Amino acid sequence: IDEAKFTSASTIGNNVIDKDTPAAFRRDGGLILESDIEEATREMIVDKTRQELTRTYLGILMSWLALTGDLAKAFINYDGAGTGGTAELEPAHSHGALGLNRSMVEVEDDAMKRLNANELSKFLFLGNKDVSFPLVATITAALVWPDGGCCRRTLALCHKFVDLVGNEPIYEIIIGKHLFHSTLYILSKSPLWLGGLEWDMLNLSRDIYCLLGIGISADKLIFAVASTRGIQN
Repeated sequence: IDEAKFTSASTIGNNVIDKDTPAAFRRDGGLILESDIEEATREMIVDKTRQELTRTYLGILMSWLALTGDLAKAFINYDGAGTGGTAELEPAHSHGALGLNRSMVEVEDDAMKRLNANELSKFLFLGNKDVSFPLVATITAALVWPDGGCCRRTLALCHKFVDLVGNEPIYEIIIGKHLFHSTLYILSKSPLWLGGLEWDMLNLSRDIYCLLGIGISADKLIFAVASTRGIQN
């Protein structure tokens, strides 16, 4: 390979970024492209790369927070506390995802996974501010990333985040101001990439408003209203 033909994607025209700058702080992420690639093609490649990196990052967070992957399977058909609540080692029942009887070893294994998932969620959002604050900032920022795939993943993470730490005073500003503002901004603009996710975005804004404005989660509020009318859910 002729290394002389290659240059950093950040070197466009006379705009040269110091190569000592960490890749994470450069708009190209340190991507290396051939110098003779057209600028339009270069921009497309960089944008596509950032999109895939963002999707992958959000996918990893979803796995850590038991929203997908192996940890999430432990919550299928589980009748006890969900992630973010108080995880008990005692299994709620001995049925799997298909309602089939399972061995005690499998049941105990799922119980341990639920415990690990809950403790990991608490640590990521409440354990250390040096971890939780940057994590929450990236999730909030990803919500407005112009990509439907990223938005879908971020909505699931935001619901998880709001359910888990919505009552924590340290998160009132970022949830009530930044995250809530982002949901309303996206709904008002109604971009093309939001197609099919409008109701999910509206539900998130509703959950935030009910939690911070009324002091009760949307689900509990709906149940309370239904109960006063004699409706059994």
